[in-house]
Amino acid sequence: MRPAQFFMRRSEMPIVRWFAIIIIDMFRSLPLVTTLFTAAVVLLLFLPSWLEGDKFWWVIFGFALFFACYQAIPKGQFEAVKAHEPQTFEAEP
Repeated sequence: MRPAQFFMRRSEMPIVRWFAIIIIDMFRSLPLVTTLFTAAVVLLLFLPSWLEGDKFWWVIFGFALFFACYQAIPKGQFEAVKAHEPQTFEAEP
């Protein structure tokens, strides 16, 4: 099994792949402030009272979701980054 099969965006299951693509592209298009406001204020308006909890944890969840979406890069971009990595050279004495 290839390691790329573990990533949702590169999944071979169409439903999982399209769900991941929609979520990732939606959160990439929003500013961080909007995501944090939504997680801390707006989302709590629609949750039942037993699930609300502390706003701090919802903000942490917003940060985690926002930055996780930026870690999910398509296969072609990942290969381009690997190709342009700076090479390490040893200096001659």
